[in-house]
Amino acid sequence: MVFFILSGFVITEAVSYFYENRPLAFIKNRFLRIYPPYYTSLILSLIVHFYLSVIVTENGIANRAEIFSFKNVYSNLLRFIFSYRDWE
Repeated sequence: MVFFILSGFVITEAVSYFYENRPLAFIKNRFLRIYPPYYTSLILSLIVHFYLSVIVTENGIANRAEIFSFKNVYSNLLRFIFSYRDWE
């Protein structure tokens, strides 16, 4: 909860102090701070997933097509959404 309170304060302060009358500059800054790391981590995760699927397949544990299927990758990327109710 403290994180959200501090984040709200910092973002509001930044908007009112640094980006006053420049909303597009603020949006551009937010975009450049969020999306490049997001896509970088997504690509790295897919590379690691592919690499691990090759290792598992070479050991004969599972079928590579099953491991790297769209359904499996999709469910792993969004697992936090599906398991949110288990956090409580």
